[in-house]
Amino acid sequence: MGYVIIRPAADADEYVIWCTGTEQPLAVGDRDEIAADVAALEPDRGDIVARLDHVDLHGSSMTAYPFGWWDHGAFLYQHGRGLLPRNRLGEAARLLAAADHDTAADDLLDPVDAGAEAPGGD
Repeated sequence: MGYVIIRPAADADEYVIWCTGTEQPLAVGDRDEIAADVAALEPDRGDIVARLDHVDLHGSSMTAYPFGWWDHGAFLYQHGRGLLPRNRLGEAARLLAAADHDTAADDLLDPVDAGAEAPGGD
């Protein structure tokens, strides 16, 4: 499973694990909670502090290209169901965790404009 750690806002201790396969948030928590979640996902990977430092600086753990960096205002959600604005990532993760269906966060989505470029250049 591929994932990226996103920090929705620079002024809040909130981080989201974003699944790149299903294009949706998997978990939300403060820095320590997300560090523990990532350690459970990848127990042999020891660079979590450096990854979270990168998230704090850039808005995302992605290093290969700027996916999820601070200028990335919204995320394509569940392969085109809608756009999930960055400032709603944490709320969406909490709704999905509390629900038993994948439409729990649909009210947080903005429509996808078929003629527009994806936000953040992806």
